[in-house]
Amino acid sequence: MTTAGGSSALGELGWVHARQVLPPALLLPLQSQLSAWLAGAGAPRRWPWQGFDQQAIRLQLRNPRALGALAAALPQLDQVYVLGLHPHMGQLLRAHSGWSQAVLSPIHNLRAKLPWRLSQSAFTTVPWHQDYGASDPHQDPVCLLTAWIPLSPAGPRQGGLELIPRSHQLGWLPHERGSRGPEVMPDALTQTLLQRPDLKPVAINAQPGDVVLFDQLTLHRSLPNRGRRCRWTLDLRYAELGASSGRPGQWARDPLVGEPLGPALLDLVRQRAAALGDPGCPVRKRVDLELP
Repeated sequence: MTTAGGSSALGELGWVHARQVLPPALLLPLQSQLSAWLAGAGAPRRWPWQGFDQQAIRLQLRNPRALGALAAALPQLDQVYVLGLHPHMGQLLRAHSGWSQAVLSPIHNLRAKLPWRLSQSAFTTVPWHQDYGASDPHQDPVCLLTAWIPLSPAGPRQGGLELIPRSHQLGWLPHERGSRGPEVMPDALTQTLLQRPDLKPVAINAQPGDVVLFDQLTLHRSLPNRGRRCRWTLDLRYAELGASSGRPGQWARDPLVGEPLGPALLDLVRQRAAALGDPGCPVRKRVDLELP
């Protein structure tokens, strides 16, 4: 396994918080598309004083299962890919990773984290883990970067991220599949942090327009949403052009960052959605299936 970032802060610390690097003109079309999708799923239409984060809460109250369809809805939400493949993302990745060109990995998610009082499902909070575990165990070397993009305020109160700077230096730690998803085995984490008292968690206070980039080996976790609004985020993973994107076979090729939206790209998105829904195409993750 490898890490990225060279001599930049990303390489040294394992993460970087790039503030206000995405302009509102790039975020607003996605936010509007999400609002329209929520309305189509049964939420009231967005009012001038009520954002799409509040729409999600109204939808949850009407239909608690609706937000569970977000993964399948990605082919309808093409603005996710306009944002994820925009040249702004290419410039950001180039600046912090040193990659001349990058591709989007099929490992990506759109997440709506509801307030804790409305949803306390097993995946409302995610324990300490490393994103390297989401890649296929047959794929090595893998060198992925995660771009965590808030679409609504995402500080500690809203269920934001905690990261442990420099934890990527530890390498891959043993994981298990817990009740709240993949997590570092508690004994291994405790022992590691006792040996490295310099490694301390940092809570991220992020706003729309920000991008948090972190290494595939950086330890991070998700906090409960103690606020009153739904927290919307994208977590996208990228690889250098020509390298493994971590999970082959979900689409015919990895889209190039900077590639404009078009029929060929939307075909790829539909391929990925169909593969995720096909029991004959199982998703293999390192946290579930380690090779000897």
